[in-house]
Amino acid sequence: MPSCHCIDIERGIRMPDMGSVIDVEDRGRSVKAGHPARLGGGITATAHIFLNVLKSWVVASAGPPPSAYGGPVFPLKDDNPTTRTAWVTIIFIVLNVAVFFGPQGMADPQNTERDITLEFAAIPCEVVTGSGITLIEVRELYERGNNSACDLDPTGLPLFPNKLERVAVIFSMFMHGGWMHLLGNVWFLWLFGNNVEDHLGTARYFIFYLVGGITATVAHIAVQPDSIVPIVGASGAVAATMGAYAVWFPNAPIRTFIFLVLWRVKAKWWLGFWLISQFFIGADSQVAWMAHVGGFVFGAATALLVRRFPAARDRAFTQPYRFDGRPWDSTGTFGGGGRASPNAP
Repeated sequence: MPSCHCIDIERGIRMPDMGSVIDVEDRGRSVKAGHPARLGGGITATAHIFLNVLKSWVVASAGPPPSAYGGPVFPLKDDNPTTRTAWVTIIFIVLNVAVFFGPQGMADPQNTERDITLEFAAIPCEVVTGSGITLIEVRELYERGNNSACDLDPTGLPLFPNKLERVAVIFSMFMHGGWMHLLGNVWFLWLFGNNVEDHLGTARYFIFYLVGGITATVAHIAVQPDSIVPIVGASGAVAATMGAYAVWFPNAPIRTFIFLVLWRVKAKWWLGFWLISQFFIGADSQVAWMAHVGGFVFGAATALLVRRFPAARDRAFTQPYRFDGRPWDSTGTFGGGGRASPNAP
């Protein structure tokens, strides 16, 4: 789950009674202050970090890097077949796309009162206090870049009096700040989510996904409770599926383009690197990196908990798999029978 920059709200916001348009994004530049915290922005940044780490390692050990280092790092697919169609994952992907091209795409660029992000996305200050932000607080955010203007105007009227501040945590999970942001999240959701759904079952996976996304958002709010920057993106929930995948399929091969060459990278290395990278990309990128970490930890903890219950464990760890014509288990071990062993290292 699935760039690492602020969300670009590609529209101006006209504040009531202000008589002018506040430029949230001027096409040619990106105003850092006031951009919603992006859930899911770590994918492109992770690729860049991965490239830089490999470049540094090769330069130190083998001289100058080859020109191929300009190529991308991109996960194509995993060699981890499922036993059923991942309908819930497909539905979540469709919902993300529909919201992006539907309500978000139809937002009036000159009407703040109908601005889709401020009106429907979760805002930490609103979730904590249970009351909406005011016009003065919004102006403080967009005009002065004060991201922590929570309760600056405690007696003011909420800009959106009918907003469901805490329900917005769920709405935020289906909103995105750009088509690349959307594409990255839905790609990672399909890559890892279909296997997690296959083992949890449709109903349990549906609950797991939503609770994972909520937990991820709460993790972000816990470290920035005074923030009035909206949070959007599906990757808190996607990170939860990645955490579960890492526990259940640590050695599943992830076919990954590295320098335009297709490599098979074990899931434990791929996902481990992704998790570690969040601590390095979060500080200056306006990415809600703690939501990624919180979602991943929730998913991994849930997967470990499942392993402790025999009935759930048997369901999650007894599916046959094949790789290059040979059977292998969910831990990546080749062997007879092709059945996964929950006790395998």
